[in-house]
Amino acid sequence: MQEGLYRSEFEHDSCGIGAVVDLSSVPSHETISDALYMLSNMEHRGGRGSDPKTGDGAGILIQVPHQFLKDITARSEINLPEAGHYGVGMTFFPKNKQLFQKSKELLNQLIDELGFELIGYRTVPVDETVPGSGALEVMPNIEQLFVKHKDGLTGIELERKLYVLRNYATSEINTKIPGVNHSFYFASLSSLTLIYKGQLKTDQVLAFYKDLQNNKIESAFAIVHSRFSTNTFPNWRLAQPFRFLSHNGEINTISADVPHFKTLGGEKLRGERSLVQGGKKTSIVLKKTCADYNWWWCYWGYDEHCGQPKCK
Repeated sequence: MQEGLYRSEFEHDSCGIGAVVDLSSVPSHETISDALYMLSNMEHRGGRGSDPKTGDGAGILIQVPHQFLKDITARSEINLPEAGHYGVGMTFFPKNKQLFQKSKELLNQLIDELGFELIGYRTVPVDETVPGSGALEVMPNIEQLFVKHKDGLTGIELERKLYVLRNYATSEINTKIPGVNHSFYFASLSSLTLIYKGQLKTDQVLAFYKDLQNNKIESAFAIVHSRFSTNTFPNWRLAQPFRFLSHNGEINTISADVPHFKTLGGEKLRGERSLVQGGKKTSIVLKKTCADYNWWWCYWGYDEHCGQPKCK
């Protein structure tokens, strides 16, 4: 029952978004550094907590930097295939050590179940002195997951299978392991794109993620986002960009999006239109507490990967 006069749906503001693209499609570190410089100048478009160092969220989406990843993982036992033949996932694991281990064990089982082969994990180097105390308290363990499909899939076929793995693993780990409470999350899982994001201020993304400071990390495009949260609280997983887009703010389109979503069969995503692979179902479950853009990119992602042909 509602108490008081406050209504969250009347909250609104605009986030900061931007993109840098090389029109010749030539990857470079300059594209990434230019995008991060632009991001650092959008702090007025980002919110913050009572702790001035705790931001609402910021991040950057780039192409999978294959050569950088291959060089950096060569120092370990990870042997990456050629570009486009594997997926890399920016993975947020629970901070609790036991939950972290249980989540990784279940994820490894699901990877095998869905026809993938685990290549390995890489701990993403970060500077924990950068985030504010509020963000640091809830900061996840951040690792990059590398997988390849046992059938040697590439291109859109590999992307569809990675999409199923991401949804299925997220659902299983967050619901089957007591105490995880939605702290397991893929910021991205793709053979094409990679996302560095978090509950950070715009000028903290570069300082926090040490990979972004390396001149060898390159991309032909970069999308950045500065979050101003309104009808949802700040959270590491709610920082943007998301896997397809940067959304310009909590423009409170939920009241219009949800009915439209339902007319397009959105409710059926819980049932017969669930993604099926190997007899396993993974549904896109959307809640009223989701932010505006959750509705948008969940349906867009579903339609992109499973419209024609269906995921299976």
